[in-house]
Amino acid sequence: MRSTLERKVFRHGVKPSRRTLERSTLKRALVSGVSVAVTAVLLGVSGATAAATINVTGTEVWQATGAATDTATATDPINLTGTLTIDDTGAGTDANDITGNGNLIIQTDTLNANIGASGTPFKIKKIDVGNIDIKAHNADNADVLVEITETLKTSGYLKLWSDETGNDGNVSLTVTGNLTVDNAEFTGSGGDNARGNIVLELKGGTNTITNGLILNASQPGAGGKATLLFSGAGNQEFTGKILGKDKNDDNNDTELEGDGILLISAGGSVTFKSEIGGKNASDQDRPLFKIQIKKNAAGTGSSAIFEQSVATLGADPADGYATGIYVGESDGSGQTYTATFDASNAANNLLTIDAIVIGKHKDNISKVIIQGNGKTVEQSANKPWGYTPNIDPNTPPPATITDNTRITDLQIKSGVTFNSHSTINAKNIIVELGTIKADFKEEVTVSDTLTVAGTAIFAKAIQNGSTPAVNITGNATFNAVGNTTNLSGLTLTGNPTINLGTAIGNGATVFGSNSANATFSDTGAGTITISLAATGLQVGNEIILLETSQSIQPTAVDNTKYSVSSSDSAGRIGFAVDNGDGTQVVIKVIELSAAAAGQPDLPTISGITQVSERMLNHAAAAIAARTSTRFNRDAKYAKTGFRATDFYRSREADDRSFREAGDRGFERTDDRSFREGDDRGFQKMDDRKLREGDERDFGKTDDRRLREADERKLEKTHERELREADERKLEKEHERKLDEKRHEHGDGEVHKPGERAIQKPVERPTGVSSGDSVGRAENAWFETFGDWIEQDAKRSSDNAYDVDGYNADIYGFAFGVDTEVTRDTLLGISFSYSNADVDWEGTSNAAGDVDHYQLTLYGEYRHDKFYAEGMLGYAMNDYEVSDFNGGVRNSEFDSDQYLAKLELGVPIYMGNNLFITPKSELTWTHLDIDNYTQTGTGNLLTVNPNDLESATATLGAEIHQRIKKNKGYIIPWAYAGVSYDLAGEESSVRAARIDTSSYYSLQGIDNEQFAGEVEFGVEYEVGQWSVGAKYAGRYKASRDTHSASLLAEYKF
Repeated sequence: MRSTLERKVFRHGVKPSRRTLERSTLKRALVSGVSVAVTAVLLGVSGATAAATINVTGTEVWQATGAATDTATATDPINLTGTLTIDDTGAGTDANDITGNGNLIIQTDTLNANIGASGTPFKIKKIDVGNIDIKAHNADNADVLVEITETLKTSGYLKLWSDETGNDGNVSLTVTGNLTVDNAEFTGSGGDNARGNIVLELKGGTNTITNGLILNASQPGAGGKATLLFSGAGNQEFTGKILGKDKNDDNNDTELEGDGILLISAGGSVTFKSEIGGKNASDQDRPLFKIQIKKNAAGTGSSAIFEQSVATLGADPADGYATGIYVGESDGSGQTYTATFDASNAANNLLTIDAIVIGKHKDNISKVIIQGNGKTVEQSANKPWGYTPNIDPNTPPPATITDNTRITDLQIKSGVTFNSHSTINAKNIIVELGTIKADFKEEVTVSDTLTVAGTAIFAKAIQNGSTPAVNITGNATFNAVGNTTNLSGLTLTGNPTINLGTAIGNGATVFGSNSANATFSDTGAGTITISLAATGLQVGNEIILLETSQSIQPTAVDNTKYSVSSSDSAGRIGFAVDNGDGTQVVIKVIELSAAAAGQPDLPTISGITQVSERMLNHAAAAIAARTSTRFNRDAKYAKTGFRATDFYRSREADDRSFREAGDRGFERTDDRSFREGDDRGFQKMDDRKLREGDERDFGKTDDRRLREADERKLEKTHERELREADERKLEKEHERKLDEKRHEHGDGEVHKPGERAIQKPVERPTGVSSGDSVGRAENAWFETFGDWIEQDAKRSSDNAYDVDGYNADIYGFAFGVDTEVTRDTLLGISFSYSNADVDWEGTSNAAGDVDHYQLTLYGEYRHDKFYAEGMLGYAMNDYEVSDFNGGVRNSEFDSDQYLAKLELGVPIYMGNNLFITPKSELTWTHLDIDNYTQTGTGNLLTVNPNDLESATATLGAEIHQRIKKNKGYIIPWAYAGVSYDLAGEESSVRAARIDTSSYYSLQGIDNEQFAGEVEFGVEYEVGQWSVGAKYAGRYKASRDTHSASLLAEYKF
């Protein structure tokens, strides 16, 4: 140190002074003092750091009894392995870190002698011990106020309690840093708000009580309260169950109360990860008494996020009204308070709010947010939100209470399901776009705005908090009449759907009745769909969507935007929407039978869509019917697939039999090659035997001569036996197996015996050499087909008018190419064209011509046990249709179609080249028809077709066999199955006479979702060519579709 310091202090040419210092005692004193000072600065050592650790191994009282702590200071860290008690005797001296596995007790001990004081609590820097007890004793009339300036941690319990019945006895513990405790219980005692109260105040960001906190109040809300307070400057998090101790009538008000109070007064959001007020270990309900979100230290509103279920129960003795979750303080400071119930991580995907929620809004903003994508949040029955009900049901609360406790905003977020089982009172209710469902089973009161952008169901009439506005852009169901009777306006935008329940029938009013100058707007809407559930509606009936006492502003209603339907529209009735007498928006039931009434008539509506769908699906069927498909599958699944023998005998025996037969077949493929191979084998075997015989009998002296003689003899014997065996037993088996194995080679050619040697294959591929081809060459296929469809005439699905039956003839062709990109994986592309000639029956004399162009990508993957085939297609259609309705009407328009299909099949080899293949399909199609206007004479229409979508599931089985015939194979096959349209949509359009502005919703024939399907055909394969023919039929109750096809394929 001496030389190092000298080098730092005396540098760059001061050597004379250095030599002087070295000869003096002054030098040694100076260097020593500087060394100590510099070392202290560099190490950051203060007097506190230098303090020694105090070990407490026995039982001591802080600065009172025990040798270890009687002279301790606030800078001395304590290693606690015994028990340390801090009471009023030494409370004047704060403590440093207390760590170890011992027990810490902080308690009163003397009459009127507090531990700490308001503003100056007893401070401990950090605690990490086994157990902690902090308590106020009866008769001491003293408080305990403690602050932990850093973190608090226990491996055991934290208990805060009081048995005080005198004047004071409050216990307050503040933790500035993080809290980590195994379990905790707070127990209050006393007779009023000033006595026996317990408060734990948390300011740290992360707080955990692993095995839960129990709050045990003597008289909840009165005296002996047990309170958990969050007051950190930023975001805070709490993990651990919070339960009340009991559910009793502690306030002697004949009502049950929960235990404990939870206060949120933080600068950021406080997130509760665990359940609050749930069930204890004995499965008993243990709700809290009250939860309140308050202002923070900065004077702004706080927010809380609850990620698990919450329960409170009680009645406030001060005002006689029920307690719950208070969102705000009603102090008129204009702050925003937020309670978020987020079910994203809720147990069992359900978050239950078993608590009254009180807005306390006054001039403040109280927000309740419901969220959790794919999860459910549920409001319990008899737990109203937005006002404080009197605990005596016979005494209604005054308006001053109700008005000042409604929720400002109830927001139901996208992706969540909200089930409400009690009344709700809010200024604004917002059901956001994407909300799965907001189901309100009790009354809802709205003061300012009700917005439905998602899906909402209202079982009872919506009440007025003032003069609210209703905005609907989503799907809203109203099951009661007289909603928002004093509403200020009804606005319909986007493509809203309004469902009216069975109670809303003839003469009923949905919105308004007492409204003065209510506004109505549908200018921002596309198609407004109104579905009526009322029965018995007749022509002349009407339902009032909106009614006011003055003129509606604006007065115009755009009827072309509305699509109205009823589940019970007996007879030829329809619906029109207009502004009634100027003070109403009315849905009228009208007669549709007379053309003069303005009802459009479009008898071709179903034929267009059904023919288009058939043309799209036939191109996909052509791809599935490729002959190379069966060829490649048969070759593979005869070896690797399921077999009939798997279900009644050992697979091992069947494999052995199959291999033996194959071996014999391959043995015949090239006699010369086989004999040469066997000669070498027999020569080696006989050579070994000869050598052994020579060694035993003759010795080595004559070894050469004996081997030569035996070789000649054995060669002649072998040739004779081989020829005899070939002629007697194996000739027929040779021919059949040889051809089968050649096909299994995958080259599609027949090789004559002797043409070239064929190596016997192993059971399955074992690798690819550097000279092998990655995949086989391309296949090209072609199919020409003819379809005919017969559809009976029927009523439209809404029973409004007759839809003509029709006959359609479809002719077309499809071709494609494909290749195996890797072993067992194939990709291809197909193009198809077809033309349909459609003749409608009935008085319309309608006829049409459809040109269909389609491009389809397809692929197949063959697993050892199953195959998967997929397709993606796009098609364009050109339509020309004419009919007679007061004159000849001509229609020319186009459409786009889309296809996606997946097929899975499991071939089962039955033996003798017979296969049975269970298969399933899922096919999605989408048809988008352009708008068009008819030309010609008569009752011309402007037609806006709706998109049509289907998703069809099919289940069936195919059987086929490969039969050797001359130089090729005949393959007969058949298929049977059933299909079901999962979407179930029928054709529909919106149409209007070109000389009017009144649009009508026209429905086609009901979509018959079930269908039976059969197919059968035959193919002939020879060399690289294959040809075939097939029939396919699809049968519904009122429509039959038939198809005949010729197909050809060439394998390069």
